[in-house]
Amino acid sequence: MGFLRNGLVFWMTIISLMNGNMCQEECTEMECACDDQDIMETELSGDCLEAGGSVSRIWKTMCNVPGECIECYSDDNCMLTTPGYPYLGQRIPKCNLDPNGVKDNNYCGECKDDEKSSQVCIDEYGFTRAICRERQCMECMDDEDCKATTNAFPVCNLNIPHEQNSELKLHMCGECYDDSVKGEDGQYSISDQCIQSVGEERPYCMNRICHSCLEPLHCPNSDKCEYGEHSEFSTETVLMCGDPHIRHSIQTTNSKIPEKLCYEYFGRPGAKYTFLSQNDLKIITEFTQGESQMQKRVSRLDISYGKNLKKKVVIDQEEVHIGTSVIKPWTISRKKLSNGVEISVTPSSVDVFFQNLILAVSKTATGLNLVVKEEYGFPKDAAGIIGIMANKASLELNGENAIIHLAGFGEHVGYDNRKKCWHLRGVSTDIHKYILHNTIIKD
Repeated sequence: MGFLRNGLVFWMTIISLMNGNMCQEECTEMECACDDQDIMETELSGDCLEAGGSVSRIWKTMCNVPGECIECYSDDNCMLTTPGYPYLGQRIPKCNLDPNGVKDNNYCGECKDDEKSSQVCIDEYGFTRAICRERQCMECMDDEDCKATTNAFPVCNLNIPHEQNSELKLHMCGECYDDSVKGEDGQYSISDQCIQSVGEERPYCMNRICHSCLEPLHCPNSDKCEYGEHSEFSTETVLMCGDPHIRHSIQTTNSKIPEKLCYEYFGRPGAKYTFLSQNDLKIITEFTQGESQMQKRVSRLDISYGKNLKKKVVIDQEEVHIGTSVIKPWTISRKKLSNGVEISVTPSSVDVFFQNLILAVSKTATGLNLVVKEEYGFPKDAAGIIGIMANKASLELNGENAIIHLAGFGEHVGYDNRKKCWHLRGVSTDIHKYILHNTIIKD
């Protein structure tokens, strides 16, 4: 290898001398473009590979003079390889040049040595993103790191895309940090970090949290964009469209008068749950598929009603089945069914009226949005998610505050004056986990 290289250098030197165009060893790239040949092109060197024993160095010829074995001269070099981490080589195209000109100290990446407090990272990003790991500057390696630096975001998210390449994951506190901005067209930008961290249901980033909406215009079926449940990565709440999904009466422990409870309805991707089962009515919901742990949208509703639950209504994004008739696509229609059931269909919504509740279904780009409003209570033997919350949970009132009790669990709730209900926020409380565990339909 060395013999061939020396021979190549010799003949290129002779040609260069003949042309009277010899460059100096130390020269700029333009000065070294001898005979219109781009001899400054960076390539992996067999000699350097042999010397380093791995894909860890780049060899570069500087105008007919063999170069040193170093990591990089420029950012383009880092696109070829990164020492010790070849799988990152095409993902952090940043060459850090030694300030003293010692080329052997040049390196690819944001930082070099794994450490909890990297001065290089601190100088570049500040004290929160101070950890160096695998040539990246990160905020955290575990939840304890977040608790020490960002109290509002106590969970270390291991799934945030790197700003230079979305395939490379950063460890950051919270859900995102690429805040959505309003463009000249008046539209807010979508956060790639939110899409990959929590899913398409919450595509907008603001203050480290992914939100479903940032303004009412983001809510096609509602004029409300307001704070709803807590983020699983934060103590902060998330902006969401419309009112809570479910609102119904709940018994109290220290009053004979029932109170109104409202809460969100989420489930595991692709899972089926008994939403409500009472007398001559049963509603089963199936959630959409997705990468996030909990899904807000429903892909299908199966409604059985009447004697022995023989009457059927099935609703999905494409069509509405009412017995043997099919409405496809959703078009304006209103039908009176047996047992006092009525159904109203428009191109964007389906409302089903039962004796004691209204089931409002609206179509979105990612699935069906489900809202339930109770009319006058549920029978004592009602089961399913609503049945459990209405009959087995209880509310302990304490002035402007209250605690909802269920199966030994307790959650503090606050009163929403506008919605006139006690609002159980969040999707991952012990109570939410309990009702989902006890209503899931196992195949």
